[in-house]
Parts: sequence; C-alpha cells; structure tokens
Amino acid sequence: MSEQEIPVKIYGRLLHIPKSVGHLIEPHLCYEHVYVDYERGNYNTYAVTRKVYSSKGDDIVTFSGFEDRICEVLKRYNYIPKVEHNYPLLAPEIDRLAPTLTSKQLDILFSMALKPNGVYQAPTGYGKSFLIRQFCCMYPDSRIIIASKGRAVVHSLARELSNGLEAHLNDVTSTGIDDPDKRIALVTSWSIVKLDTSKYDVLIFDEVHQAAEPKNFNILSQVHIPRFYGFSATPENRRDQADILIEALFGPIRVEVTFDEGIKDGRNVPMHVYLYPIASGGALKKISKPSSYQRKSIGIWHNSYRNRVIAELTRYYVSKGNKILVLTEKIQHAKAIQEYLPEAEIASGKSKDLRDLLDRFVSGEVNPVISTFVWGAGINVPDLDIIIRADALSTEIPNIQASGRAARVSEGKEFGIIIDFDDRFDFATRNSSARRIDVYRSRGWTIHSKTLPPSLSTSITEQVDMSQQNIAD
Repeated sequence: MSEQEIPVKIYGRLLHIPKSVGHLIEPHLCYEHVYVDYERGNYNTYAVTRKVYSSKGDDIVTFSGFEDRICEVLKRYNYIPKVEHNYPLLAPEIDRLAPTLTSKQLDILFSMALKPNGVYQAPTGYGKSFLIRQFCCMYPDSRIIIASKGRAVVHSLARELSNGLEAHLNDVTSTGIDDPDKRIALVTSWSIVKLDTSKYDVLIFDEVHQAAEPKNFNILSQVHIPRFYGFSATPENRRDQADILIEALFGPIRVEVTFDEGIKDGRNVPMHVYLYPIASGGALKKISKPSSYQRKSIGIWHNSYRNRVIAELTRYYVSKGNKILVLTEKIQHAKAIQEYLPEAEIASGKSKDLRDLLDRFVSGEVNPVISTFVWGAGINVPDLDIIIRADALSTEIPNIQASGRAARVSEGKEFGIIIDFDDRFDFATRNSSARRIDVYRSRGWTIHSKTLPPSLSTSITEQVDMSQQNIAD
C-alpha cells in the first residue's frame, strides 16, 4: 500500500478522523466494560462492549487523548497521520523550579511542558503534590484547575500547594465559589461544574485512575480545557477494565517511576509486610455455604476475634511510638473495630470534620485513626509508618494505593510497615489473602510471617459472643 496522508484534526478535547479509515481505527476505540451485579448475596460479573467514539458527518469523532494511539494505528497500515491542532503554547519559566528536583521529576515536568496531555505514574509517597506545585510555579501566569475525586485528597493538596502559592489558591471545597482573582482552583471532580472552565488553561487530576468512574468521566468529558494531565500510582488495571477512558481524557502514560526508582531518588522508603494469621471466621463456620456478602459481613466486618486482634495490634504498635492508620472497606467495619479500640477516631466520606481530623492526625494530636478508603489514596502524612489492612480487599489498585501510604520519607523513618492478615478460615478469604501477598511481592516489598506477641496472644481468645455476630441471609 502506498503511503497516504490522513488528516487527524484536534479541536480542543475532540479529535476528528475521516470515516474512510474508520474500519481500521474503530476496533481500537472499544473496550469490554465489566459490571458487577449483586444477586442473592453473591457478586456476579458480566461485560458489555462500549464504544469511545461517535460519527459526525464524514468523520469519526473521539477524544484527543487518543492522538498517539490513532497515529500509531495509521502508521501500522502505512498511512501518514497529519495532525492539526490548536493547542496553546505555554512558555515555562524553568528558573522557578526547585533546585532539588531529580532527573525523573524533571522528566515529568518537561513532558508536561512539551505535551498537551499525559498520565504520570509514580509510586505513592513519591511527591506527586510537590510536582504539581512545581508545575504551578513553572507557569506563573496560567490559570490551573487541580482536581481529585475525594475531599481528603484535595485537602492534602491544599496543604502542599499553600507553601509558596497560598495567595493564588482558591480551595473550592471550602469557599464553594469560583474566585476570578485566584489563578489556581482546588476542587473535587463533582464540583468542577461550579467553575467557568473556559477561563482556565490547564486541568490536573490527582489519583487519575478514579477519572474513569462514570460520573467523573461524564463531568470531565464536558470540560474543554485543551491541556489535561493526570497523576496516579495505579493508572491501569481497573476492575471494570475502563483504563481506556483515562487515556481518552488524559492521553497515554508519558513517564513511569518505579518504586525502586523512588527509593533511589530518596522519595520513598522500603516497605515491609507483617503477615499475621487469622484462623477464626467467627460465626461464619455456622453457615455451610456462605454467600460472597456473608463472607465479608460475618468473616471480616463483624468477626469479633479478627477485630480484637486488629485492635490489640494497633494498641501494641501505638505503645511503641508508631503512627497508625487502620483501613477498612466499610464504615460498619470501622465502627466494629472501634468497639475494641475506643481511643481511635474514624474517618469516612460522611465525616463532617474530615479536614480537621486530617490536620490533627498529621500533627500527632490523634493516633490511631480507623478509616474507610476515603483515606486510601492521596493523603500526605509523612510520618505515618504503619498501615493496618483490615479491609481484606484483593484488587491491585487498593493494594498498591492504600499500602503505599506508609512509603513516604520522613525524618528517622527507615522503612514503612504494612500489617496484613492471612485469613485462613475459608477458601475465598485464603485466595484473597494470597492475591494481596502476590501484589506485595510484585512490588519488591519484604514479607515477614508473624505471630501475635506473647502479651497479646494470652489476652485474645476465640471465645466470641455469637449473639453479637451479624449473620446475614
């Protein structure tokens, strides 16, 4: 086939290509979206093919984040893509950058300067909020939206960005308004609609793996700011297989920093996993064929023995001077643990004083904290040195995101610790534990099989009050 030029026209966030090559491109703009259906106590999955394009006149229309993907496909078939775009050129002021930046951090910032979009993958604790602040400094005249799904992430970003940029910041989660006198807007993804986005030059999304969630995607797809950038430790391997939607909005992964590179750069500490065995499933043993929900509700959330172990281990390590975050999947589990650990406070999406609680946790006024996954990603607590994984989830994103909370560098910290549990009381919980351990190994984290300290093993028994168990149908 002779080489032929194919126009690839980009208008803001949209990309147009001729229908004449649609048969080549369209298969690369589809994916199988995996849905989870809850029925009779069990979770079932099914997949539906979804298109990430539409037809308009003589063109196929999709998102500009697919520019690299489409050009690669056209070249594969000996076509020459001729890209036409209206990306505004922004001249960076390099002299404003911090002199301590590593080569990988410079790679990220220079890529953002040269490309109109991109996803930047770096391990939790590497300093993504620091890089976002450097980008804001590098473009002192640009209006920038910095967004994330959760309020807790936005609060942590506000704390980091206020160092040198406070006069330019508008934390919309606090003010509730779009302040035209502030050039940097901090906002949750659901509140982007409060902004006049036509007045902004750049959008940066932290924890960008969450951008593919349906409501977030629908909001972001209506924002026509030409420059979109995303940060995450886990931009791939979503359970719903919707990774392609992240690329549609933000483009491909431009720079990846590994965990080992983070340690080498002095931005992360090594991680150690302490694995404690849990042999008792509580009242789960009274059910011959438990459903998926019952395994969670009875075997994990309301398992008195397991919750007592978590509470006593937390108390034991706090007494050794450690700052501890206990992570749960559901608020009901957090409350069940708190029954045995009343000195702990709970952070959840329903907490009205979440910002104040985070400030008190960072300052050391509060320790420990039991949290749902509202604090499973994006919060910055440098001296947090132990994460206790009470949640028992097995998917890759929470395993990396949540566990990495303890990987941040702080004075005197040699390594971070994950306390997890080898739940041996049921084949499904054993498999879930094994998958978490596989993720830890894949990251190069050191795993230690542990037993309860003697002072605890004598105080914790498996004699639980069955009347307190929540046996679900």
